[in-house]
Amino acid sequence: MVTVSKDEDGFTTTVGAQGDVVVNKVNNPLGTIAVTLQATSPQVPYLDGLARSGEKVSVTVAYNGDPKEISTATEAIIKKPADREYGSEVGDRSYEFQCLDLDMV
Repeated sequence: MVTVSKDEDGFTTTVGAQGDVVVNKVNNPLGTIAVTLQATSPQVPYLDGLARSGEKVSVTVAYNGDPKEISTATEAIIKKPADREYGSEVGDRSYEFQCLDLDMV
């Protein structure tokens, strides 16, 4: 239903000709929160509206299982309205929030 991920690794490494290794910290705060809803969810029109407007919103995902985890972004935009699929059964609608400052605790 919800997936949270950083858009880039936190560190990169390079190996020199002498075999020396350098570790570089990547300061990219971007991340993605993907949410999947049923097409009949009352949140679908709201999220489609946010996607069309490009409005920045804050997003929080709290997992109360074990271990307890929280992911937050004070600024995020929905990349695009959900793809629409029509058939004999109700489909899902997926939204991706592009988080400008994702923090995963």
